[in-house]
Amino acid sequence: MPVQSTSAGSPAGTPSLYWLPMTTSDTTVGPTARMVRLAVLLAGMFACTSTQAQNLLDDPGFESGTAGWTGFGPASVARTQDSPWEGNWALRVSGRTDSWNGATVSLLGLLEPGRAYRFSARVRLAGASDETLTLELARTDGRGETYPRILTSVGTAGEWVELSEIYTHSEEGTATRLDWYIAGPPAGVGYDIDAVSVEALPTDWKATANARIAELRQRELVVTVFDADGEPLPGATVRMEQVKRAFPMGMVIDINAFRAHAPYRQYIAQRFDWAVHENAAKWYANEPSQGNVSYQAADEVLAWADARGITMRGHTIFWAPEQWQPDWVRSLNGQPLRTAVENRLNSAATHFRGRFAHWDVNNEMLHGRFFADRLGDDIRDWMFHRTRELDPDVALFLNDFNVLSQGETDLYARQLQGFLDRGVPVDGVGLQGHFTGAVDPWAVQERLDKMGRFGLPLWITELDVTEPDPQQRADGLEAVLRMAFSHPDVEGVMLWGFWAGNHWRGPNAALVNQDWSLNPAGQRLDALLAEWTSDETVATNSNGAASARLYHGDYELTITTPVGILGRTLAVTAGAGAQTLDVTLADPYAGEATLIRTIEAGADPDSSFTSSSGVAERDNGDLLIADEDAGRVLSCDRSGHCVDLASGGETPSWCAPTGVAAGPGGDVWVIDQCGVPVSWCGDGSACAPVDDFGLLEGPYAVTATTPGRALVGDYETGRILDCDASDGCTDLELGFSRVLDLAVDAQDRLFVVHFKQPRGTDLSLCVDGNCAVFLPESEPPRDGVAAVAVDHHNRLLMLTAPDPLVEIMTPNSLYACDHAARCEKIYESSASNPDAFGRLAITAENHVLTGRYPGSRIDLLDIPDPEPLNPGFNDAWYNPATAGQGFFVNVFPQGGTVFLAWFTFDTERPANGNAVIGEAGHRWLTAAGTILDNRAELTVYRSSGGVFDQASPAPQTVPAGRISLQFHGCGEGTVSYTLDDVNESLVVTPIRRVVSDNVALCEALARMPDD
Repeated sequence: MPVQSTSAGSPAGTPSLYWLPMTTSDTTVGPTARMVRLAVLLAGMFACTSTQAQNLLDDPGFESGTAGWTGFGPASVARTQDSPWEGNWALRVSGRTDSWNGATVSLLGLLEPGRAYRFSARVRLAGASDETLTLELARTDGRGETYPRILTSVGTAGEWVELSEIYTHSEEGTATRLDWYIAGPPAGVGYDIDAVSVEALPTDWKATANARIAELRQRELVVTVFDADGEPLPGATVRMEQVKRAFPMGMVIDINAFRAHAPYRQYIAQRFDWAVHENAAKWYANEPSQGNVSYQAADEVLAWADARGITMRGHTIFWAPEQWQPDWVRSLNGQPLRTAVENRLNSAATHFRGRFAHWDVNNEMLHGRFFADRLGDDIRDWMFHRTRELDPDVALFLNDFNVLSQGETDLYARQLQGFLDRGVPVDGVGLQGHFTGAVDPWAVQERLDKMGRFGLPLWITELDVTEPDPQQRADGLEAVLRMAFSHPDVEGVMLWGFWAGNHWRGPNAALVNQDWSLNPAGQRLDALLAEWTSDETVATNSNGAASARLYHGDYELTITTPVGILGRTLAVTAGAGAQTLDVTLADPYAGEATLIRTIEAGADPDSSFTSSSGVAERDNGDLLIADEDAGRVLSCDRSGHCVDLASGGETPSWCAPTGVAAGPGGDVWVIDQCGVPVSWCGDGSACAPVDDFGLLEGPYAVTATTPGRALVGDYETGRILDCDASDGCTDLELGFSRVLDLAVDAQDRLFVVHFKQPRGTDLSLCVDGNCAVFLPESEPPRDGVAAVAVDHHNRLLMLTAPDPLVEIMTPNSLYACDHAARCEKIYESSASNPDAFGRLAITAENHVLTGRYPGSRIDLLDIPDPEPLNPGFNDAWYNPATAGQGFFVNVFPQGGTVFLAWFTFDTERPANGNAVIGEAGHRWLTAAGTILDNRAELTVYRSSGGVFDQASPAPQTVPAGRISLQFHGCGEGTVSYTLDDVNESLVVTPIRRVVSDNVALCEALARMPDD
């Protein structure tokens, strides 16, 4: 994800914790359409060609003579008409006695210092075998005599090959010599050259790249807003906020820094949606001695990445150079080595199957032949084929260095072509980019162009720039990233280190200083991420349309209109023409939740938070935030001033607080994964540990119940504990597996989100210690529930995830469910947003707070109220088939409940004052529950005395059964009941009003859906 920043247009003096106007909420968007890439590439090539028309060399085809070309060393040059590349003539080089001998021409005075040039030539070897070819300079200036190499490639015997590379010229003082020469083959091997050229490239590489970026990575989005009558709505504002990039940006993860430093993990989680192990998935790390196989370190990182929606590359199954083999492997040969190779591949590919998007199969085969030399060249092809068999869905990559940062691109292209010719399943091309000193952006483009000709996805798999001057380091980093982002075949970039404290190339390659502050290179990276992330606010015109050109990715749209605010999500993808979205405003009472505002962390460390694993609102309106990544709990007032709850002398020290709850009387409860499991803050400032008696291993959910009490759910053990601030915690022994969330409704019913086997989550309802699966009558599917809460109308709110096993942190929709398990979707979020995990909390205004992990923002949702409870149902109802059996119904709209008194016969009150269920003449029985629309679900209770003249239900003691009450209109209904004590079930229909009281009120308020 991009770095969170202050919203544009915030007023001066806005506090560091912003209560901003509303904002709303991708696995990575797939490869860009090839047709779009081709069009952009052709356009870019045409643009470059038009500015590179002038060849600095006279007579490049030797049609008029040798054009100033001479022999470099003891070599002879002469024109030849023997099958030239073009025209009638070529230049033949012979008499070479050393590899550096060849043809040369002087460029003295032709090249401008600091200017980039494309050097190119066609070369044909006269020997019988393929040989190395180089393009080099012989330069004499203030530095003395130097021989910078422009390109290393391979020539094909008897065939013309193209040599082409970018070079940025530099001089110190006055140059007295600048000769370009072509060399490389062994002594005695001659060659022909033709079509030589040196062309100046545009001076403003950045403008050229930006023009390609705008064409390749952006698209116009047109949002047209219509009112409820279908008419265009002018004057509405549409905010288009990008929440995930389509172009992957990733970072390498070193296991030691990952384990030791929270800021290390935070830096990655806040900026990147891809990651890769630095060493933890390599053979020497997984099997340091033969048969001693462990993937623990790699799995730690994978679990952390999975929880945050970060996609992982696999690096690497094998590593071709000998020095990088496990010590015990280097001593093997023949069949023992073959067996070890097969075991490694079978183990690694099977263990990580389905967990990596890419695999670097045999790293750096340009620079190492350990396996090929001992087992034959075929072993390299076998590695790819076997990996494909074991993990059919992973993309298989070549990966090598000196391809992007040095001139070994032609060698790499030749190797790749060989793999493809042999039918080896290569799905992508990894280009390491370990740069030293100044970076030539045009050379980067040239090398990308060469590798892009194969039609395979290109990834810059390892990017860093070593340069003592951090400003120049920043310039180099920008040059690579901007050229990569502007290239149609590049599908992602992985950076290879950022912190000065553990960068493999040392502090001179770091983006972040030892003290975790950003240096200029780190600041430049953040600036680029912000530049390539869209956040536009546009007003609709007279046609109701708002448009903006946006970077591809996932977006949250916030549409503000005179009648309210609503949100939409969509992915802006590559394609021809504008992408369109039509939005029609629903009736403001149609039942959709709306996003009121987003609460973002400010720059002030006292008010910043990097995650909101738990959120709650205190009695005084302050916001509680459990920041798991930062290891603290904040209490923030509405002005944005925050206090760290760990400031009191008796306050426990939290290392990874995963939840917070606010209860009656000012209670604050905090749960912690790796420090104090349960803490109680009686007044919200001085917190104390609550003894869990060793029952909790990974608390993940907490809900306050009564003053001084809370329920805590444990992820590791599946236990649910009843915790008392004074007496400690007691296991309720409900038998769940990995509890994710808890909620308690007004009838003390417990809802539990927990894992189920073999995958997904389940939602269970527990009453008096007896638990059963909660079965909604409609959507959502139970195995998608990620979080629950109960609002002030006693509705169950459920937040769902599309793939709870893999992406439990990525909810899709918010549902409201009534007492009868009828659920309605009231809000939809992004289905694949890794920063959208919502831990729900209800505010005093019955708004919903959604915490995120990770993510430095909290959404505040206004959820629709249910249809008003109909007090017109209040009345006496009777069963006309009996001598007077009837019911008295009382609806309490503010409490969201209905009370029912059941009298069996209109006889005198029992002598002892106690009703007995089922006994003739004993009329008093009460039931209470929730009602929505025309239907109520009630729990039957024993009672003593009537309640016709009371304002609240009779004393509730022991539940004795269930009653369902359904009204078919304002004058007739059905009652069905089950009485557990006497094992009796009955349906009573119809029931009718005794008198016509309240009929007019009932009809005015009635909403009678079909039964």
